[in-house]
Amino acid sequence: SPNGNIFVTINHDLEGNIFEVFLNSGKNGSDIMALADALGRMITLVLRIHSPMSASERIEYIISELKGLGGARSSGFGKERVLSFPDAVAKTLEKHLNKEGAQ
Repeated sequence: SPNGNIFVTINHDLEGNIFEVFLNSGKNGSDIMALADALGRMITLVLRIHSPMSASERIEYIISELKGLGGARSSGFGKERVLSFPDAVAKTLEKHLNKEGAQ
C-alpha cells in the first residue's frame, strides 16, 4: 500500500466461508497499525454478524465499498496500482476470492 507493506491473514470457517480478517501494517503504537487493526476488526464483525446475506455476498460488498478509495498517495502502476490502504485490502480480498473460486 502507499503506507508500506500490509500483512493480511484470512481465516475460514468449517464450511469454507471467510469469517475473520487480520490486518497488520507498521509498528505497534503507530497510527497506521491502529487503523489496520480497526479495519480488520470491522471486516470481521460484518462477516460474523447474523445476516440474510451469505458470507460470500458480504465479503463482495466489503470489497465494493473499499475498492477504489483514494488517498493522498498511491503506489504501483496499471492494474496493480494501489490507491490507498483500504484499496489494497479490497484488492487482496478480491484476489483471495478469485483464487478460492478457481480451486
